[in-house]
Amino acid sequence: MFPFGFGLSYTEFEYDNIQLNRTSITGSNAAVIVNVDVANTGKHAGSEIIQVYSKDGESSIDRPPQELVGFEKVVLKPGESTRAAITVKAEDLAFYDVSKHDWIIEPGEFKLLVGRSSRDIQGETGLTYG
Repeated sequence: MFPFGFGLSYTEFEYDNIQLNRTSITGSNAAVIVNVDVANTGKHAGSEIIQVYSKDGESSIDRPPQELVGFEKVVLKPGESTRAAITVKAEDLAFYDVSKHDWIIEPGEFKLLVGRSSRDIQGETGLTYG
């Protein structure tokens, strides 16, 4: 009935200026930081859960269309804004390979989608692994 990550608020939020601290990573211990400006454009104080989903460009197995890989809660007064930073680890891009009995991160392109829920995406950026 409701999309994954859906929530109601007493106010409105606007997302802008989505950026990565780097666009390419290697190694299972690597990570990137997704930065996004969030502003409370409504008339009431409120909180927002900023969600980051990954979408694998090409995979050797069937994967979900997008997977939650990070989130951050911000609390803002009316007219207030902040720059949120959400860490996405390389291991968050992995899947479990049943034939190898191990977690695998395949090299390639990933999209990182930033939004309020799985169906309310406000913007995206690209990441290369490998």
